[in-house]
Amino acid sequence: MTSSTRTRLRRVSQAVFLLCFFLLLLVFVDAPPGTDHLQRHMRSQWSPAYLLCLVDPLASLSAFVASRAFPALAVVPLIVVAFCLLIPRFFCSHACPMGTLIDLAGALRGRRAERSLARFKFIKYGVLAAVVLFAALALPVSGYLTPMPLLARGVHAAKTLADGSTSAHLMWLGALLAILAAAVVRRRFWCNYLCPTGALLSIVSRFSWRKRTKTDACTECKRCAGACSFDAVQPDTFDAGIDCAYCGACSSVCKAEAIHFGAATALVPVDPERRDFIAGACVAGGLLAIGGPLAMIGSDVRLRPPGALPEDEFLARCIRCGVCAQNCPGPAISIVGLAGGLAGYGTPEIVPERAGCAPRCNTCGRVCPTGAITHLPLKEKKAFVMGTARHCKQLCLPHREEENCLLCYNVCHDAGYEAIELKERIVYLDDLFDSLEENRTVLMIPNVNKSKCVGCGLCVAACMRELVKKRGKLPRPAILVDPKSNNDQPVRKRARHRRGDSS
Repeated sequence: MTSSTRTRLRRVSQAVFLLCFFLLLLVFVDAPPGTDHLQRHMRSQWSPAYLLCLVDPLASLSAFVASRAFPALAVVPLIVVAFCLLIPRFFCSHACPMGTLIDLAGALRGRRAERSLARFKFIKYGVLAAVVLFAALALPVSGYLTPMPLLARGVHAAKTLADGSTSAHLMWLGALLAILAAAVVRRRFWCNYLCPTGALLSIVSRFSWRKRTKTDACTECKRCAGACSFDAVQPDTFDAGIDCAYCGACSSVCKAEAIHFGAATALVPVDPERRDFIAGACVAGGLLAIGGPLAMIGSDVRLRPPGALPEDEFLARCIRCGVCAQNCPGPAISIVGLAGGLAGYGTPEIVPERAGCAPRCNTCGRVCPTGAITHLPLKEKKAFVMGTARHCKQLCLPHREEENCLLCYNVCHDAGYEAIELKERIVYLDDLFDSLEENRTVLMIPNVNKSKCVGCGLCVAACMRELVKKRGKLPRPAILVDPKSNNDQPVRKRARHRRGDSS
């Protein structure tokens, strides 16, 4: 295969994977909220939206390691790793949408020559070591540092600019723009010196069965080193290091035709200098020193989406990609901020004051890439207990004997839960009328039947919308939802993890 053909195939592969990424993110996942959005999701049960971040091998595998589980979904990142044993760093050079966008940004800088910065590659290996150590401690921080979750959050943040972005949105959008801006200054700066997924795949690719080789015809003209966007050509021997992505850029500029790609006859030699090893260890140690204390902050119990695993396993499995929140039609799901500490930051929670969990929607479990939120059929999802509602009697109008209010009762019965029951209470009106019959009235007092309540929050959302925002009669909702405590099994009927269920 000629170098030009190799380059064309690589560009086609990058375009296809980038298109698939945006189709999954913007069509199947991040569609506008509303009824039509919900109905479309119910019709597209077979769309593989959960592949969005699952194909990032470090992000997903570290989540599985952190949760001490190896579900069937783990086959997907293992397939990506297997491809890198066939073609070195296939994901980085042919599939990663972040890498494709970085290449497009790097095209703005032209083909200016640049010095090798291979001595700084210890940074990405240090970050990789920190991610692995955090995963061993049941903390998957890879969602903050790996390309697919970063890109998913950055693109979603860009979409929300017109609607008013939060500080978290601006932070992730700024991170994405900084990565792309760095590519304008230096080719694939993020990929070569910071990306821990790239570091993992470089180590794997050392054992690939195909390699780049250099013959004795090499004139040491240095053109190959200048053309390599992965900074993989050794500056002294002009051989390829473990960061070679098999892209063919070096052979396209070699006048002596001294570069060939084919079956490997030996492993790529790796001989890190002692200072690089020490520097990488310092990077890993620094990240652990910073992240360890942050992980201990904010251990409050939160109202998790339906289908969420028990709390400890959920925190370990979730990669903080935010796809469930982007997909929620309410939107009832919000993302925990810095108050949740490192362990909870970026994870999803139900915020009933914004919206309740729709009984006809189970798409958060369908799009979760790692199974932190189990995909439940609608019947089982409706029985999933997230928490229990309770009335604040000092605020509730009927409990204060001011007036009848059936908001929470009506919305609960309309949703089919029937968890709020009414009891009659005779109330006397302080001798405002002459007769005893005229001086009393009957109020219907709502009470929560805890055996039927699943904590969907629809009652809270109705009270917030009507009595707090619209009528201004209350400072806050008169009913709230207490989440299940940590590691409860919050489901009446445990369900097997399934994909593509039509219910």
